[in-house]
Amino acid sequence: MTTYSDLPDEMKPAASRYLKRMYSNCDFMTREMNAHDLKMIHTMTKMNKIYSDIKDRKSKSITISKYEAQSIDTMTLPPPPPVAPKVQQKEKPNVKIHYCQAIKMDGNVCNSKVKACSEFCGRHSKRK
Repeated sequence: MTTYSDLPDEMKPAASRYLKRMYSNCDFMTREMNAHDLKMIHTMTKMNKIYSDIKDRKSKSITISKYEAQSIDTMTLPPPPPVAPKVQQKEKPNVKIHYCQAIKMDGNVCNSKVKACSEFCGRHSKRK
């Protein structure tokens, strides 16, 4: 079994946080760690490294005074990238939709679309 003092230096901060949280009622420095403890500490170390990499890659914003902003305004900025011309959309053909002309049992006109080469929808057309 492994103890806290046997761990590499890069894993010790994560190990101390984990062991304090899990085993608060005993001395974690001398406690032997099982496989689950070691796996959790290893995972926490990897996660902390990944989080710090992400934090370093994030863009940072700063607050400046109006006097600093005026001096920045006088600096020349690179020209903006050229804008691609917009592609004109083709006009859609004007399509007229025909509806069924049958009268339903409740007295209203049917609002279904007609079948090809017919005046009625599939429900109201003649059956063969």
